[in-house]
Amino acid sequence: MLEKKIKGQVVEEIIRNGGYKLTLIADRLHMSRATLYKKFRSDNLTDLFLFNLGKVIRFDFSDVFPELKNSVFYGTASDKIRQSKHQKMQDLRDLQDKYSQILEDYNKLLKFLVELMDENEYHSVKKEIGLFIKEHIKKKY
Repeated sequence: MLEKKIKGQVVEEIIRNGGYKLTLIADRLHMSRATLYKKFRSDNLTDLFLFNLGKVIRFDFSDVFPELKNSVFYGTASDKIRQSKHQKMQDLRDLQDKYSQILEDYNKLLKFLVELMDENEYHSVKKEIGLFIKEHIKKKY
């Protein structure tokens, strides 16, 4: 009768058949070789470990362990996370663009104010701008 292999044994077989160097894999996973060998004797490998290992050796473990397809790290769930990250990055870029535009407008206004005043008014205007900032801008943040 054939003995059912535990997950760790299946993973070890895939790694060894692929000719990968265990030391290199352990280094890339930020673990010792001994820890990697312990994983080979385990049937309780986490989805995250299998996902990270798959990235290191460029292997999709969801083909071998179909239950991984429902994991956050595989399939549609991971696609949603990637889309969410993409949307957040786009939102961040939009905010950066808005901030840049506001900064440019502020600099234009400041240049205009400086051109309007002469040397005598400079110090009083500077003081008024400082008071304005303290009263209005700092309260908002």
